[in-house]
Amino acid sequence: MTAITAAPAATLLARPQAPARPSRPAAWATLARRRISLSAHTPREILAPLATPLLFALVIAPALAKIIQATGGGGVDYSTFVIVGTVGLLIPLTCTFAGIGVIVDRATGARRELLTAPIPRALIVLGNMAVAIGVSLLQVSALVAAG
Repeated sequence: MTAITAAPAATLLARPQAPARPSRPAAWATLARRRISLSAHTPREILAPLATPLLFALVIAPALAKIIQATGGGGVDYSTFVIVGTVGLLIPLTCTFAGIGVIVDRATGARRELLTAPIPRALIVLGNMAVAIGVSLLQVSALVAAG
């Protein structure tokens, strides 16, 4: 017979720790960067959203201004009206195209992966919305700079 001379060390069975959840701003920034990287694969995908307001400001507005000579007595030229109207069209149109990205996420299976991530679901929407608003602001600033 053998005798145990030392008491075995008490081993505490530690619970496995769950991975730390990312902070909300970090998760939001990651989702926004993901949407930007998906939206800007090629130079065409970057330049096309800028071409639309520039086309309106540099081609369509001057052409319509020549057709419509009388603008009224307000002292505002016709291109100002076209620029304001174009801004009113660009923002909803850009946000609609951003919504198409959500449909693509669903078709490719990326949405399922995003929903299982340890982040609040509202941040997925806010990350996509931030990029859509950023693209809209970029388009509006290009339009105002050109007009």
